[in-house]
Amino acid sequence: MRTLWPIVAILVVMVVAPIPTSGKKGPPKGFRFVPEWGVYASPGDVFWHDGLQWRREPGGWFRLDAGRWVVDPTPPAIILGIPPDAVHCPPGLAKKGCVPPGQRKKYGPPGHGKHWD
Repeated sequence: MRTLWPIVAILVVMVVAPIPTSGKKGPPKGFRFVPEWGVYASPGDVFWHDGLQWRREPGGWFRLDAGRWVVDPTPPAIILGIPPDAVHCPPGLAKKGCVPPGQRKKYGPPGHGKHWD
């Protein structure tokens, strides 16, 4: 019995002790991975990479910092690699209802084409 006690104690510590994590969370709900760019994108033209949310505006790239958008003069290269003309509709999302500006049908995005006379 004395020889089993240290083994049991070690097993209890391993089960009860918290497992350290990297501290990074996954993307927020509603984001989808865009393999062509290596980032996650949301329908609201917001991108997620390495724990930060990014948005392209006329003044450059903005990141979400403590609940407000701040301009970032040096975004990561993977964010800079997102083509500015494709920000509104990442590859693969067109099939899921994303329609780039200028390409909307007469009655709006897919599924909204009902016309009331």
